[in-house]
Amino acid sequence: MSLPGALTSGERSIIAALVVVTLVGSGVTVVKRLRPEWFMGKPTFVVEPRPELAPNGQWADGPEPEETFRPASREHPIDLNTATPAALRTLPGIGVTLATRIIEYRIDNDGFDSIDELREVKGIGDKRLEDMRPLVKIAPPDEPAGSPSR
Repeated sequence: MSLPGALTSGERSIIAALVVVTLVGSGVTVVKRLRPEWFMGKPTFVVEPRPELAPNGQWADGPEPEETFRPASREHPIDLNTATPAALRTLPGIGVTLATRIIEYRIDNDGFDSIDELREVKGIGDKRLEDMRPLVKIAPPDEPAGSPSR
């Protein structure tokens, strides 16, 4: 004989299962806050490298600029069409993200035709462009081998 309002054995099993699931979920949440690295998996990137576009594995996270050469200057401007990520990072206001964007723009658009084209790169506005203008150049393309000089 069962009392009015008493739970059947099936109902008790369902409630017990729900309690266990709730406790496990709460435990996972606590552990995620205490040890997030256990749940992170492979790292993700804000800008994922595009290996088919990275010559010699050079991306903006390479060596620090001062470790490889002297910074861009008025006497030695860098060529936007050949500059490495580290060289671009010597320009005022250019860090890892903007250096990567400049290189990706250069690859996607077959190089720069003018310095003003830098405005098309997200994050480079008029002020930053004017600060960079005396430090960059666009070198004329080399003639293909065997072509006559004029």
